[in-house]
Amino acid sequence: MMENSDTPAKEFGSRNLDYEKDSMHILPLHIIPLETPGLRQARMMKNVALESAIEVFRGDETGSGQVDPSRLGRMFDWPAGGKHPDAILIAKLSLMQSFDIYTLRMQLRQLGVNIENSEDLKLSSAKTAKLKKHMKLFMQPLMDMISDETGQNSKSIGETTAEIRQSGNQESLGNLKSLSKKLQIILEQLPVFLGSYGDVFLSLAYFKDAFENLVPKVQKFNQHVKSLQNTDGLQNDAYFKEASTATCEELQEVIAIIGKRFAAFDEQTKDMWNDLTASSFQDVKTLIESNHGILGGVLCGLSVKLAAWEDNMEASDNSPRRQADFILSDMKPGVDTIKIIARSAQSHFAI
Repeated sequence: MMENSDTPAKEFGSRNLDYEKDSMHILPLHIIPLETPGLRQARMMKNVALESAIEVFRGDETGSGQVDPSRLGRMFDWPAGGKHPDAILIAKLSLMQSFDIYTLRMQLRQLGVNIENSEDLKLSSAKTAKLKKHMKLFMQPLMDMISDETGQNSKSIGETTAEIRQSGNQESLGNLKSLSKKLQIILEQLPVFLGSYGDVFLSLAYFKDAFENLVPKVQKFNQHVKSLQNTDGLQNDAYFKEASTATCEELQEVIAIIGKRFAAFDEQTKDMWNDLTASSFQDVKTLIESNHGILGGVLCGLSVKLAAWEDNMEASDNSPRRQADFILSDMKPGVDTIKIIARSAQSHFAI
């Protein structure tokens, strides 16, 4: 299952709110300023068809109770015609291809929605710590510019910069002043400025970590499909062989495209450090932020599909025929949509 049961839940009964806000396929509705109290206890989720559904209850005995967003008006006695503010907001949010916090931030800004608790739109501390290995490529050159001791420092770049300003260390302070001049930012504003960039690079680390976790799962799925195609009862099933092969090829294409995208990000970042200016810093920031929606859409779709496959493989009735039917009914539909989003990444990068 997609939910990590090893992490203890904090609130909302058995729900793990840190897991929910770190995920791509779940939007906990308590963070959205909705007028309907009962709806704030629910969450929006992406199902295996990559459609948005509202989960109004979940339990070990009852399973997951999900409804289409368009049916909420009947449940909560909203006025007919979809004019209730919550109905309008939910309808717009349901169109998102990923519910990761970075894509969500972007969407909420576009909708003019103000979130009271900014912590709800940040990764959990546990997730942030996990992403530290991916941050090194992006942030270590900057850390090296301002201090010789930051390699062992777990603080953010913004916090580190602020501490250096207050410490009185003349060498490190001189480094900060030099960096301030390069970036054309006054020294007093540098901690906040660099802190915002640290968050941008954290977003890239978040997507990169998700991608690296998904690649072996795609490979494992593709290998399993090839094995299924040669089992008794399926080796002569021409339709299954053609459809499953096409699904595997589409998944492989998606992985290749996104892999090239991350390689391009790495190259752009290296080029930025080789010739650091305010313009090159801003260009990389803009490039990363403009890709949040695309990366989120592709990686969310892949994670939902592959998690569904893993759940299916754990079922008691797991015959080759049943696996083949699941591939045709649940895995294949929607993969072409993921591929279209991934291909849009190529043209977007070219632009």
